Amino acid sequence: MSRSMSGHFPLAERRHQRPAIPGNEKEVIKQIGGILKQWGIEANAKETHASFESRVKEIAANCFNANILQTWKPFDTSVVLPADRNETLKILLHHDLGQVTKGGTEGTKLETKDLIKDKYDVFLPFPPFNFVRGGNLVLSRHYKELNLSEDEIDPLFRFNYSKRPVKDYMLDQFGQPPNEEYPSHIVRALALNEVVNGGHHCLSCRKMGCLRWNSALRSDFCNIICVECNSVYSLCCVAGAEKVSKLFTNKSHFRGSYAHFQQLRSLMDNVSHRDSKMFLLLATRSVTCERGNKLPVYAAKIMGAQPNLTSDSFSPDRIRIKSNVVFEPMLDKTAWFSVDVPDDLDVVGFSMEVFHAYFDAHAEDKPTIEPSTPKGSRSVKKTEQQVISLKKVLAQIQSIKGKQERGIVLQNWELDLLGRVMKVVEKLEELDEDDGNK
Repeated sequence: MSRSMSGHFPLAERRHQRPAIPGNEKEVIKQIGGILKQWGIEANAKETHASFESRVKEIAANCFNANILQTWKPFDTSVVLPADRNETLKILLHHDLGQVTKGGTEGTKLETKDLIKDKYDVFLPFPPFNFVRGGNLVLSRHYKELNLSEDEIDPLFRFNYSKRPVKDYMLDQFGQPPNEEYPSHIVRALALNEVVNGGHHCLSCRKMGCLRWNSALRSDFCNIICVECNSVYSLCCVAGAEKVSKLFTNKSHFRGSYAHFQQLRSLMDNVSHRDSKMFLLLATRSVTCERGNKLPVYAAKIMGAQPNLTSDSFSPDRIRIKSNVVFEPMLDKTAWFSVDVPDDLDVVGFSMEVFHAYFDAHAEDKPTIEPSTPKGSRSVKKTEQQVISLKKVLAQIQSIKGKQERGIVLQNWELDLLGRVMKVVEKLEELDEDDGNK
């Protein structure tokens, strides 16, 4: 299966060059047209494809021109993070929950299900087609091996979308014990605390003590702001140094809303400060014996962004244009600083304390929206979720026991989790007994 498209050589074919940043609406439409073809959308093949392509190009152009009106406040440095680490972490985790729930006003989150993964148990998060030299499109080896039909890879039918209670979604994030990696919300909070309270200088104007947390909700690309030169920092988490190396080779990273990026870019263009720049901070999550509890954080200068489409983009309710952020690595690709994960930090316990405090506080304002279930089944569903969560913790404990038996020195959080094994088992037995009595 192959298709032709002359004069277009995408990022995949120029791994060591910085991807082209669109400078006008025509270039944006050309780029998003190429991405549509990589996903298998052909305007002349199906009527549904033609309609979808037209809408995507119109939305991408509006995003580029910052015409997508959003009710968001881009900057707010009024909240001063306290010097006490734990108090700062509580504020930042509370803010994380606020971002996902839009300040407590939304009770569901979009969840995307890939029918290919359900049917073949293979995770394929990338488009089916790749550009090769000569401008041709060829089917990716991973898709070809499954011998998929054109209907199976059609993104307008391949993905199913549903709304999941946001409380359940965040419980999976906040209740997950660290194994080979620390959870993203903890690493992000620790890294942000280090940037703001650790005495670091701005990477643009080089002034000290001028980096502030941006407490505005939906601040995807401006988590940190320099109050001296108005430079902004986008903080995200990646698996480890190997992932950082790949991103630095490609000089790009898939991130959030293209509309948000272009609105921020437009806003910064009007700031008219010669030192105003955009930076990307990559905080690593991997736990390694060599580094102990130290997690390197790398820096890059953002040059711009390309429009992008992901599995979330094909929802019939709303087309989501994502960003492929283009950057130049800084500091000779070495870490800017390292985050110390405190030995006394109970990752799960601390996270769940903030989790319960947040949702308890918002329960009176607006209850979490639950999915429709038959009458009388909600308590059963809740019990099942508790059992699943506890079994995950128990599996984690078994893994830690295996490391202990192999003579690996355990970290404090692992020893703490081992000490909870009896409580976990007792709770599971209690839930099983309750379930048996119903």
